[in-house]
Formats: sequence, C-alpha cells, structure tokens
Amino acid sequence: MTITFRRIAQKDLATLRSWFADTDLAERLSYPDDTWFAHLRSDDAACWVASDETGSILAQLQVDRTDASTGDLAFAIRPDLRGKGYGKAVLRAFLARVGRNYVRLAAFIEPDNIASLACVRSCGFEVALSPDEDGMLKATWNRPENHPSG
Repeated sequence: MTITFRRIAQKDLATLRSWFADTDLAERLSYPDDTWFAHLRSDDAACWVASDETGSILAQLQVDRTDASTGDLAFAIRPDLRGKGYGKAVLRAFLARVGRNYVRLAAFIEPDNIASLACVRSCGFEVALSPDEDGMLKATWNRPENHPSG
C-alpha cells in the first residue's frame, strides 16, 4: 500500500466530520469544527490527511508546535479501518517523512486506549508508566540521529 500525505483542505472536513458518527472516536478527539480548522492555518499547528493510492483518506494527523522542533501529535484512523494495521502503517510512514522534520513528538493517550498505546509503541514511542495530572499517558518519539530535518 502506498501512503501519501498532504495538508488538510476545506474539502476534507465533510469526510472527517462523518467519522465522528463513530462513538469511540467522538469520545477521544474533538469534532473538526470551523474554529479547529482556523487554528490549523496558524503557525502553531499543521494537519495532514493520509491517503492510499486511490485517493481515499485513511487518517488525519495534527501537530501542534510546542517550539520550533517539537510538537504534540494527535491522529485519527478512519473508523472502519481500525484493527487492520492501518494505524501502524500510517504512523510509520508519517514519522519517516513528515515527522522527520520534528526532533521530538509527544502524544497524550488515555490509559484505556489500548490500541493507540500499542500503535505508538510499535512505532518507537516511549510511553510513560503513569498518567499525568490530566489522566493521560504521555508517549514520546525522538527523531533517530540518522534522520536530519530538511
């Protein structure tokens, strides 16, 4: 499977919003409203959609910058693709391409989100042993030394 990434566009919102009929996704991420989309146009955030060779959107990935080289990552896999290896494939491809422009990425995951925790671990993230003050487990990825930004 070939995975491509492009910046999110207004035309993608209807597709992403349709994913929120899935109650698990709706409980874990914020609905992609117009305020969220406006935030993505700031210098503090960036968002991509991952697509397969047919152009079908597989996932959405967002990084909110904490400084010039680090950021907080949030991502969602299309609900009907969960449990089929797409999360790992998309995240690995993202880290090898777009993610290499960051020195460090952090994801904050609820302790009961076993699938997401397994996904980030399999992609090289280190997961904290105990939740933070918000009840989330911090998962941290550091760019490998042999992948300079650029």
